[in-house]
Amino acid sequence: MPKLVVTNVTTKASHPIVVFGDTSGFTRFAQRTYENPKIVRDYLLKTINLYFDYERRTSGHLKLECDGFISFHDSTEKTKLPVTKMVLRETEILYAKIMDVIRGLRYPRPDGYRISVADGPAWNVQINVNKPKSGEITINDSYGYPGYLASRMQETHKSVSLKCSQGIYEMFEGRDEGIVFEQLKKDRRVPEGIFKEDWLTMWSYRST
Repeated sequence: MPKLVVTNVTTKASHPIVVFGDTSGFTRFAQRTYENPKIVRDYLLKTINLYFDYERRTSGHLKLECDGFISFHDSTEKTKLPVTKMVLRETEILYAKIMDVIRGLRYPRPDGYRISVADGPAWNVQINVNKPKSGEITINDSYGYPGYLASRMQETHKSVSLKCSQGIYEMFEGRDEGIVFEQLKKDRRVPEGIFKEDWLTMWSYRST
């Protein structure tokens, strides 16, 4: 079988806005519908299409993560506020659409959906791959702390559907941008690899 060949890897320092979305209770949902795989297949089909629609609307770099996704949004010092504002509003829209899908299912169904947003220094990575019969393809990715933080944020405040890191909140602090933030109760069980100040200060968000 012909093998994929990586022809080039390009790295660039960046400060992306990272979104992590995850279906709550998906494993239990999949187990309970084991004898009717069409239910899970239809759910995934609808949500994945919504993820790609979100990617088109935001120009982010999307990666599927089983029943969820992670998306990286490039920004600069000048653009990070409008980019982040757009991301927060678009994630609200995405969340509402996915919840409509979940509410339209008969039981058993997923418990809900959660989205977390973080920012920080990372590496933008562009990978060029030579694919047999298809030629060269380009894969865009982002490696670094904000993606890890956004994913680990799913482990706490599970009743909160939309939450963001302290760094996201600080961009809007003292500004009237039509987004309301509410500080969440401190969770003192800090995971390995996460800075304490990031874990102890998280926020929920919603548009006014």
